[in-house]
Amino acid sequence: MKKLNLILASITCFGLIFIPKLGDANQQNKAKEPSSFLDWCRQKSQQPLETQLTIQLLLKSAKEQDCAKAHKKLHSRTELSLSNENENLS
Repeated sequence: MKKLNLILASITCFGLIFIPKLGDANQQNKAKEPSSFLDWCRQKSQQPLETQLTIQLLLKSAKEQDCAKAHKKLHSRTELSLSNENENLS
């Protein structure tokens, strides 16, 4: 019985010590994730190719290469049509 109590106490201490640190690491990773088009655009070179192409498509749709200007234009839109935009992404 004493051995069981010792094991339970050890597990509880382990949880109190390490679980909050794991939660902090997850919050730090979330903080680094882009949360808006502007963030995604500014971090474009760090994104997978598919994401880079999507960002390029949106920049083309906004007729801007500047991320901040494109973000402002795209943010104010109520509709977005990309039907003819994917022909030339270069």
